[in-house]
Amino acid sequence: MNRHSLEVLEFEKVRRMILRWTFSPLGREQVEAMRPDLTLEQIAVSQRRIAEWKVLELRGAFSAPASLPDLRPLILRLQRGVDVLDAAELHTFVPLLDHLGQLHRMRRDAEHASQTLPALWDLLEEIDDFAPLARRLGRSVSGQGEVLDTASAELGRIRRDLLAAQQSASEMLEEMLGRLSHHREDAFVTLREGRFVLSVRSQQRSEMPGLL
Repeated sequence: MNRHSLEVLEFEKVRRMILRWTFSPLGREQVEAMRPDLTLEQIAVSQRRIAEWKVLELRGAFSAPASLPDLRPLILRLQRGVDVLDAAELHTFVPLLDHLGQLHRMRRDAEHASQTLPALWDLLEEIDDFAPLARRLGRSVSGQGEVLDTASAELGRIRRDLLAAQQSASEMLEEMLGRLSHHREDAFVTLREGRFVLSVRSQQRSEMPGLL
């Protein structure tokens, strides 16, 4: 179809309207690459899918995500088998996995989905339930790359014990600091290379036990 025909059909106007409803880089690329060269059969299938999807949205069976990140570079790295993803990179998969889990749940909950959603069925039946994995990742790592306390019960216990030990050490040093009441303005508790230390004037060191 030539450029004049596309202008008469206002094809670019339609494309821009569709672009407003995309929520992923891949979706936008596919819309940008669209051309009015489908067969009548393809058009009919597309119209049936749109009609079924509209019914699902009106029923509140599905809510589209605000946006999805472009995960293709990360997937390519994994496919090469020479790299691993850090915690922050793993967390970027959560929105997509949650979205796929929602689609799987929608198909599962639809009564006789293969009959009520015949045009969408061949797409939905290939989607596995990734919601458990999305929940596991969501409670294990943060978007800032932190491994969360909720990643495992054992990790949570260890971190609570560590916090209690740090609090105990801090209280012990504060008690020692109290012995220097006459020089307290010159002494303070601080951290050096991950260790709690009591900083005092050199002439006071003989008043305090411990390593110098």
